[in-house]
Amino acid sequence: MPAWVDLDCSIAALVEGLETDDQRDVAKLRGRDWLAEDRAVEEARRELDAQKDADCPKGELTAAARRFRTSKEAADRRNDRVEALAKSLPEALYLPVGDADLEREARALALLRERFPEWQALGYVPSRAITPGDETTRLMRERGWTHWHHLFTP
Repeated sequence: MPAWVDLDCSIAALVEGLETDDQRDVAKLRGRDWLAEDRAVEEARRELDAQKDADCPKGELTAAARRFRTSKEAADRRNDRVEALAKSLPEALYLPVGDADLEREARALALLRERFPEWQALGYVPSRAITPGDETTRLMRERGWTHWHHLFTP
């Protein structure tokens, strides 16, 4: 995720598109320690493998297998639920412009204003007028663009 993306805000916006029960499930899933759960599965797997290699008594092996199966099933159920929730999200999500969006837009415009003259001087952004032609006349007529740099917006 890019640093400018507010993960909590993004998740909250996505969750709004879910049914109430699904929203509760997301809250529960977010409250879980997934890394600890995944570590528990791996530890149980290592323990089971070690006991198999050491020819441990059947009772100990059965208990280790049960611990592994229990932790693995819990992680699998979690992952299945996340997958099901992801599939129930809308393909597109349209939100109104928020304060953070306006701040990013203002920052982009400020950066552009600050750098634009230098970029033109260095030739990164053209400063020439658009010469009339078959396609370029349309730019002037439909959009009012008279110079090539009009094509470069914040």
